[in-house]
Amino acid sequence: MEIKSKIIEVFKGGGLYSAASIIQNLVYFFLIPIYTTYLSTADYGVIGLMTISAGIILNITKIPSATAFVRFYYSPDYESQRKTLLFNSIAFALFQSGIFAACFYLFSSSIAEILLNTREYQIIIQIYSIIIFLQPLENIVQDLVKIKKNVKLFVAMLLSNVILTSSLILTLLLVYEKGIMALVFGSLFSAIYPILFLFKELKSSIEFNFDFKLLKVLLKYGYPLVFSALSFYLLRSVDQYLIKYYFDITRVGVYSFAYSFGWLIAVFFALPLSSIIEPVIFEMEKRKEDLIAFVKKSSKYFFFAGTFIWLLLALFSKELIELAAQKKEFWEAIPFIPIIAFAYLNYGLIFILNKGLELAKKTYIISWINIAALLLNITLNIIFLPKYELYAASFNLVITLVFILFATAYYSKKLFGIRIDFVNILKIAAFGIFTCLISLLFIKLNLVIFIFVKIVLLLLFIALVFFSSFLKEEKQAIFHFFKHKNDE
Repeated sequence: MEIKSKIIEVFKGGGLYSAASIIQNLVYFFLIPIYTTYLSTADYGVIGLMTISAGIILNITKIPSATAFVRFYYSPDYESQRKTLLFNSIAFALFQSGIFAACFYLFSSSIAEILLNTREYQIIIQIYSIIIFLQPLENIVQDLVKIKKNVKLFVAMLLSNVILTSSLILTLLLVYEKGIMALVFGSLFSAIYPILFLFKELKSSIEFNFDFKLLKVLLKYGYPLVFSALSFYLLRSVDQYLIKYYFDITRVGVYSFAYSFGWLIAVFFALPLSSIIEPVIFEMEKRKEDLIAFVKKSSKYFFFAGTFIWLLLALFSKELIELAAQKKEFWEAIPFIPIIAFAYLNYGLIFILNKGLELAKKTYIISWINIAALLLNITLNIIFLPKYELYAASFNLVITLVFILFATAYYSKKLFGIRIDFVNILKIAAFGIFTCLISLLFIKLNLVIFIFVKIVLLLLFIALVFFSSFLKEEKQAIFHFFKHKNDE
């Protein structure tokens, strides 16, 4: 019964996170016609490269102390030191980010020429130096709210942030005609606002007490994860650097545009799931058998929900892009969206399985798996990218994330006993791919008929999964749930 209640808790919390993410991305979607009118694919390439560069630095500055803070927050050994844990985590993260920010600012001209091929973008590098300094604090404050499971506060911050940031960008873009700088200033505001919004929560949760011994514990746990997080992030971004190397920043812009849509599967599924499931897993640490049963049972439901979202995105990405993007140069991104999205369908499962290695205190294995995957991805891109271009980058991402999933599943089961329901997950994935491929047979039909066919295929996918992957008692529980709702 407790496992059932935990699954419901995860879906409820994850549902709120997902709802906020959906609204956030709906706002972004409605802004795409404006963005693609006033910006070029080259502008998207610049923003894409700056975003991933700042993300690489964030992984170095935040991960060592912040991941340990999240890990030890519910630990009985550190329950009385939570406020000191938070202070030491933030202090060390800001110390590191300050060094990187200073280097970015002082060498902004050279970095602009190396990264963006022109010194004209020096001002962008300088503004991003401020973002680089603040982003660890922004992320850790958000982690605090999530680990305390204050979902409503987090959602309020997220929604107000997207509304205010979008308003600022539109004003700078339409009224002041700032072009790419509108997005840069929007990124800066988006980094500052969460800190201000959540400052009261931060103030009540922190104690200004530097404890070297405690910091040493944090770093001992967290530093091995730097290699893991950094290599995984590089895995997500190295293809864009290679595309720029082999082609130009315009091709980076096309891929980055496709990536922003493919990443939606993580926004709608993996990230909301990870936000709510992490504290649940750590809370169940002492009840190992219940935890193992919870992960195995829930993984099928999570993956089914994720595959349904992926299928929605895959089936309707063409219509979405053609409706949203004003310039046809952005339409080149359409074929890559389902492939990139399928890669990130695995991300939620990888996150859950990583918890097994974290609980087993074998985080170095996560690092080695991610480093091996990064090397695999770079090798595949060097071999195939020059000939098959963006298709190679997309499929190589799928291959490497599937590799991470299977390797992590093996070691998580071996070292802590955590495993997922691979049989049903593979069935669900096969049904999803089959449904997506079947839709291509009807691509030449009238648009209205084609959309109707896609809806029918979605229902077919649900039926296939329901009757082949759900147990008898699970079907009865679902029928009972809907019968109860109708009776109400």
